[in-house]
Amino acid sequence: MTKTDFGYCDVLIGLQYGDEGKAKIVDYLAPRYDVVARFNGGVNAGHTIVTDRGKLALRQVPSAVAYEGQLMYIGSGCALSVADLQKELQSIADIGYSVSGRLFISPNSSLVLPHHIVLDKLHGAHVGTTGNGIGPAYADRAFRMRDGMITNIRARDLKADPTGVIRAAEKLLNQLEVEDSYREIGHQALERFRAAVEQVCGFVLESPTFLAEKVASGAKVIFEGAQSYMLDVVAGDVPYVTSSHTSVAAAYSGGDVPPKFHRYAFGVAKLIMSRVGNGPFPSEFGGERSREYCTKDEGLAHTR
Repeated sequence: MTKTDFGYCDVLIGLQYGDEGKAKIVDYLAPRYDVVARFNGGVNAGHTIVTDRGKLALRQVPSAVAYEGQLMYIGSGCALSVADLQKELQSIADIGYSVSGRLFISPNSSLVLPHHIVLDKLHGAHVGTTGNGIGPAYADRAFRMRDGMITNIRARDLKADPTGVIRAAEKLLNQLEVEDSYREIGHQALERFRAAVEQVCGFVLESPTFLAEKVASGAKVIFEGAQSYMLDVVAGDVPYVTSSHTSVAAAYSGGDVPPKFHRYAFGVAKLIMSRVGNGPFPSEFGGERSREYCTKDEGLAHTR
């Protein structure tokens, strides 16, 4: 195979604090590619697209749902919320689209477990998190093991032994010393997790080399960044940042493709910058004007 037989990867990221309208751009560009891939974040990202069949608010599934010739990939750098993904897949099916044979999940993506959601609701508000457990899931990826128990439970574990993962999730939840109200949140999350496992397992791959092999065989890929560069866990306004790397470079480690296949980088910005959550924001409207701008149409008015 010659070099010209290889495919390539382009990366699209936000240049501000999110809500720049990245999904709209990806939705426009998607027909030019074979695969649309996510490389970071999880259900804490909201990408809204408008299709001929209705509006879709996508949080984990890449923004290529409406193009039935395109594949979609959730990379190793993502934190996978199983119950939320099941709900998202149902919303996609409800308006007549299918992801069967099109959606693929890296076996190395880390799982967001019920105890992560509890911990996020307990401790995440002061930095403006979404409360969906993403930060604690990434923290457990770094911890690797605690008190003799593996904390970084991945999609590959779910596929290999779903019953064992459910038991582990329950054990990790029961180890938390929290008030009854938080424990109830955890048990509700556990039941949703349990109900979603079987469906989501069907999308998990055996090997993390899937996308690299596609590109080596000629596929064209666009990586769809979640959040934005100014929310990067290292380069952003620490501590008021997201829990993952949001840069162009992160697309290749989180998206499971060697960087030698990189072609272009696209940055998305909008004229009137906005920011949700806490953290410094020098150009903020302030008070009621900020509240109205950020909450109009359930916060989606300025993401299209």
